[in-house]
This record gives sequence, C-alpha cells and structure tokens, in this order.
Amino acid sequence: MKRLIVALIFLFVAIQTVHAAETLRAHFEDPEFGFSLDVPSIGGQGSTGSIQRLIVFGAPTNGFAPNCNVQVQHTAMGLKAYMEMSQAQFKQRKIELVATARRTVSGLPASTLHYRGTLGGRHLEFSALAVAGRDRVWLLTCTARADSFKRYQAPFAKVVDSFRVIGKSGRP
Repeated sequence: MKRLIVALIFLFVAIQTVHAAETLRAHFEDPEFGFSLDVPSIGGQGSTGSIQRLIVFGAPTNGFAPNCNVQVQHTAMGLKAYMEMSQAQFKQRKIELVATARRTVSGLPASTLHYRGTLGGRHLEFSALAVAGRDRVWLLTCTARADSFKRYQAPFAKVVDSFRVIGKSGRP
C-alpha cells in the first residue's frame, strides 16, 4: 500500500511538471525591484510577423525611459539580406548607422549595430543585435536619449553580450 501511494504521488508530480512545462515558457526574476514572475506563452509563437516578446524600461529622464526589448521577427531572410533591409530603412528615416560588426551568437550569424536618429521628436541612440535563425531573426535593441546614451552604454553592452538562442528554435 505504501508503494502504491508513493507511486501515485510520483505520477501526480510528474503530470504536474509536464503540465507546468507546457504552460510556462520562462521565469523572470528582478532582485533590484523585488519581484519575480512566470512568463506564459500567451497564445504561442505564431509563424508570421513580428512579436515583441520582452521590453524592460528604466526610470524616465526628460520624458524618455531608456529601454531594452527583444523582438522575434518571423522571416526566412538571412542575416545579409536582413542587414541590407535594415540599412535601407535607416536611410529612409534619416537614421545614422554609426557602427556595425559581425559575430556569432549560439553558433548563428549575428551582427551588432549602433545607430542614432530622431524618432517621435526625440534624438535617440541605439545599441542592437540581430541574430538570424532558419525561420526568424531575433532583434535585441537598447535605446536611450542621445544626450544620456553614454551613461547606459556599458549596461546595454552587457545585455547585448548576454543574449543567447536556446533550444532548437529557429536553428538551421
């Protein structure tokens, strides 16, 4: 009888673990602000378009909050074509590309970008990372007002350097 109870408890825990793995996709902890939360899938990944999966804001200064965000752009476009498209969009919007450099992230082709321009009436500066997978591009962008960008440059660089692709998602 004891073995049966232990087996049933084990089975219950296993089922709950599988169920939790199906509904929870990530866990976020923020010790600086004193909270944590489980991030649900919220309807799955989809297969087209762009999804803003994460955005983190700092305290606003002069009407703008420095921020970092991650978009998942579902496209079969390789890194070269993606970078060419991005640079054409920058030219169209009169955004200055300050620097770009190739690298690999999790074995995938990637490129860092540093650019600046006026958007929404604000002169902004950006540090970004584009990583190309088989069927998507991950775009991490950190933004601050141009007049305060230097203050955030080191933390933004740490965010960019920490980005990794996990699992088989989008891998060739």
